[in-house]
Amino acid sequence: MRIVRGLAWLGLVLALAAAAGFYAGVLEEDRLLDALVRGPLAGVERSDTAVVLAPAHAIHERTNRGVRAADLPLVERLESTSPFNMTAAVCLKHGVFGVIGHRPYGQCGPMTRILLNACWRLGIPARKLHLLPPTPSGPDIHTLAEWRSSGRWQVISPSDDFVWRTRDGRVATVEEIRADTTIFDQVRARYPDCLSFFIRTSSPEEYEQRLRKRGTESEEQIAVRLATARRELERVHEFDEVIVNDDLDTAVAHVRDRIARAFHKGGCDAG
Repeated sequence: MRIVRGLAWLGLVLALAAAAGFYAGVLEEDRLLDALVRGPLAGVERSDTAVVLAPAHAIHERTNRGVRAADLPLVERLESTSPFNMTAAVCLKHGVFGVIGHRPYGQCGPMTRILLNACWRLGIPARKLHLLPPTPSGPDIHTLAEWRSSGRWQVISPSDDFVWRTRDGRVATVEEIRADTTIFDQVRARYPDCLSFFIRTSSPEEYEQRLRKRGTESEEQIAVRLATARRELERVHEFDEVIVNDDLDTAVAHVRDRIARAFHKGGCDAG
C-alpha cells in the first residue's frame, strides 16, 4: 500500500512539474511575442498592412538561421526535435528556425507560425496558407500566411519577407494572384532561378467546357476567363514545366514529384 501511495505522490509531483514547465513556457512565449510586436512597430503607421509587414520583416531578420541540436538546452532540444516544427518561443529566444539535420527543417513553417501569433496578439485575423495541401507521404510544401484587412485575405510569405502587389499597389489576395499572371511574375523577378509551372487543359475548348459545366460564372465572367487564358497561353514558353491537367491526380503527382526533386537539389523546405 505504501508503494502505491508513493507512486501516486511521485506521479502527482511529476504532473505538477510538467504543468509548471508548460506554464513557464507559455509565459516566456508571451514575453517574447510582446517584445516582437512592440519593437518593430515603434513609429510605424498604424495601418493593417504596415502593422503586419513590420513584424514579418523582424521575424525574417531575427530567425533566419538553423541551430545544432547540441547547442540547445535539453528540454528545448527534445521539444525542437519532435515531429513538429520548433516553437515560436525557441525560435525567438535563440534567433533560429529549426534544428540542422532534423526534419522538418525550413524557415517557412516556424516563421509563419510566429507571424500568425503576432497578428492574433494585435487583434488581426490571420491564418496559414499552403501552396498545395500537405500529405503525410508527400513532399514538404511551402507555407505562407494570410491576414484579413478591409474585407480581403492578403497573402504574405514570411520566410521570403515578400508580398505580392496588385497593379494599384495593394497587397494581393490568392484570387488576385491566380487571376493575373503579372502579379505572380513578381516572384520570378525576385527569384529568377525558381521552378515555375504552367498548368493548362488539353485544349481551349476543354477549358471552356469545364467553366460552363461548373456553372459558377456568368457569361461575362466566362468571356473574361477565356480571354485571360488566351493571353496566358502566349507565354507558355516562359515556364519550366507545362502540366496538362486532364486528370487531376496525375497532374498533382507530377507537380509534387517535380517539387520534391527541386527541394532535394536545394531550396526552402517547408513546414
